[in-house]
Amino acid sequence: MSISATRAPGFTRSADRDDAESRWYLGQVMTYLLTSAESAGGPCVIEATVPAGSGPPEHVHAHEDEMVFVLAGSATFYLEGEARKVGAGSFVWLPRGHRHTFAFDEQSRVLCVVTPGAAVEGVFRESSVPAECHDLPPADAPMEDVQLVVKRFVETGCSITGPPPGGAATDDAAV
Repeated sequence: MSISATRAPGFTRSADRDDAESRWYLGQVMTYLLTSAESAGGPCVIEATVPAGSGPPEHVHAHEDEMVFVLAGSATFYLEGEARKVGAGSFVWLPRGHRHTFAFDEQSRVLCVVTPGAAVEGVFRESSVPAECHDLPPADAPMEDVQLVVKRFVETGCSITGPPPGGAATDDAAV
């Protein structure tokens, strides 16, 4: 087995979460543990704290696989219409080309890996603001227009195929 010449193994930076960049995105906080630039175009790894009730519209990624490890809290994930409730310690793989969505049943903390990560990470960055802390944003924090966020995801090759669980696709969440 050979190691790719474009990706040097090792530490890209301190693994200390407190040193990592955090951004407020649609009512949640995302902390970038590994960026796609640091992985030479590979995955991005994000720790996110999300409020109860949040979740994206049903969608299909054309180019990215998405993996979610639930660190705390619980959520219901939907893959190709099949629902599965998961809690802390659960791992969910959402492969490209498959319709999926999810909704958080309570405030939760997840580790999300998207690979390749550049396009999704780009939309997250463009649609967020630097966080003042690693906590959920205050109610009066600036928030991007959800319609614009959805448009940005569609431009990356993501197809919106339905609303988020229990809501209209543009009311309270984006991919």
